[in-house]
Amino acid sequence: MTQLAAIDLSGNSARVALIDSTLRRAQIVSLEHVVAAEGEASHDFLARLRQALPDRLDQVTISGDVGGLSTRSMRFPFGDLRKVDQTLPFEIEHLIPFDVDDVVLSWHVVARSKSETSVLTAIAPKRALGEFLASLTAAGIEPRAIVHPAATLAELVPKSKIPCAVLSIGACETHLAVTTDRLCFARSVRMGGDDIDHALAKKFGVATDQAKLAKESGAQIHAG
Repeated sequence: MTQLAAIDLSGNSARVALIDSTLRRAQIVSLEHVVAAEGEASHDFLARLRQALPDRLDQVTISGDVGGLSTRSMRFPFGDLRKVDQTLPFEIEHLIPFDVDDVVLSWHVVARSKSETSVLTAIAPKRALGEFLASLTAAGIEPRAIVHPAATLAELVPKSKIPCAVLSIGACETHLAVTTDRLCFARSVRMGGDDIDHALAKKFGVATDQAKLAKESGAQIHAG
C-alpha cells in the first residue's frame, strides 16, 4: 500500500488529504485543515504542517502559489508534438515578462489534429520555484509534483464532451478551470473573497465584517 498526501497551500492555511492507494483503488483516510497563527512565520507554519503529517509518506503532491506562476493558451500550425516542444520556448518568450532561460515550462495538449495542436502552458520563474521548494524541503516536505491550483479543479468533475467550468473563490485568490474530457483552460487571479467583502462594505457603507457575514449567510446587505 502506498500512502499519499495531497496538500493545498493557499494564503495562510493548508488543506491536507491523506490517501491510501493500492493497485485496485485509492481511499481517502483523513482530511485536515491547518491554519497559520496570527503573525506566525512561514517556516514555522510549514514545520507545524509537517508535524501534522505521518512520519512516512510515499508521495506528496502540492497545489500552491508559486510567485509568478501563470498559464497561457497557445496554438501551433502542426500536429507533431516534438515540434511543439522545440518551438514553444521561442513562441512564449515574447508573452512573458521573463527571459525564457529563467523560467520552468510545462505544457499539456488541449486538442490535436494532423495540422494543428492547441496546448495549455504553465510558466514559473526558476528563482521563485526554487525558493518555494527550498522552504518546503527545510520543513521536511519533499513534493514529487507541484500542481497549478486552477488545474487541480479539473479533477472535481467527470470527463465529458460538454465544456464545464469550475470556479473556486478563496480569501485572496480565485481559480478557474474549464474542462471537457481533459483540462482545456486554467487561470488564477490574485483576488478573492476578501476583496469582495471590502467592495461590498464600501458600496453599502457598512463594516467589512458585516459585509462578510451578509455575503456568507443570506447574501443580503441592508445599508445603515
